[in-house]
This record gives sequence, structure tokens and C-alpha cells, in this order.
Amino acid sequence: MSDKKFYCASQALITGAYTLVSEAIHLKFIPKLDIKYPSTVKGQMYIPSVTAVIWFLCILVVLYFKTSVNMEAAYDLSIIVTMMMTTILLSYYLKKKQVNTLLLFLTIGFFFILEFAFFISSLAKFMHGGYVAVLISCLIIFVMIVWYNGYLIKDKQSHDVAIDEYLGQLKSLKQDRSVPKFATNLVYLTTNEEDRMVQIICVL
Repeated sequence: MSDKKFYCASQALITGAYTLVSEAIHLKFIPKLDIKYPSTVKGQMYIPSVTAVIWFLCILVVLYFKTSVNMEAAYDLSIIVTMMMTTILLSYYLKKKQVNTLLLFLTIGFFFILEFAFFISSLAKFMHGGYVAVLISCLIIFVMIVWYNGYLIKDKQSHDVAIDEYLGQLKSLKQDRSVPKFATNLVYLTTNEEDRMVQIICVL
């Protein structure tokens, strides 16, 4: 692979990972991470922890496979599964847009049959390195499931209140220098779909 192709592939991987992680954070599937915005251009972001994880995994993969030839099985299986996931998401999107059912069936059916044929042929490569991609995917899915279930548990312990009822207390707390600024005494901002409402978590 030439330097130019390698650079493009690396850039696509990093920027794609940033976008997916950012969306996963908003959907409560992974923990909140430190996101830096290096410019005023919308969409540009930098997530240091994601870069570190990608670097660490790349080192492990290179040390394990040693050559690009040995990496082909994992790469092929990853590409095919990604294509199938894209087709499934496209079908969901077109269904939401109420596209003609026959057109939807023909379009998605064509791509899915083609991709499924490639997927069956790639299964033979599972034991030749394809399992590495599956293990990494399962690890990510496990983290997402655990975190989302934790979010649901936390959501059951919280309720919304009007912020106007607590403005006096917040102002007094801000001006009170005798209260130490420990994490347990701080007031954290929360997201809420309704104006002038905040979320309170009941700690048992």
C-alpha cells in the first residue's frame, strides 16, 4: 500500500471513529469522553482517548499478524459485515421515508443477496484471523450494552424539577465560601428537553 493510500485509509478510520463515538455518546451507549473542537468549523472534533485506543489496537494487531497478508482474513470479514450493516440501516431509513415497498424490496434485496454471498465465502476465513475482528466487535458491543443498561438504571433514579425553584439555593451556595468545593458538593449541568428544567438524581 502506498503512503498516499495508507494516509487516506488512516484518516478515514480516525474521522469515522470520532463521528461514531460522538453519536454513541449522545445515544448513551458509551461513557462521556473529552471532546475537543480545534476550530469553529462545524463537525471538526478531536477525541484523544479514541486516538489512544486506535493506536493501542493497531499496535496489537500488527504484533499479532506481523504481515498484511495474515491480516487479509480479518480485513475481508470486517468489510463484508460493515457493508451488510450499511444495507440494513439503509433499508430502515428508506422504510422510515415511506419509499415504495416494491422498490425498497428490490433495491435492498439485490445488495443483500450480493453481500450475503460474500459473507458466506468469508466465513471460511474466520479461523484464519477473522475471529480477531469478531472479538474486537464483541468487546465494543459488551461495553455499549453494559453502559446503556447502567444509564437506564440511573434514569429510573432521576426526575425533572423546575430550576426556578432552586435558583435561590444555587446563588447562596455559589456565594458561600465556607463550603469546600468537593465533587460531592458541586452542581453539575444536565441535559433536558424542556426549558427551565433540570434533572435530579436520587442517590440511595
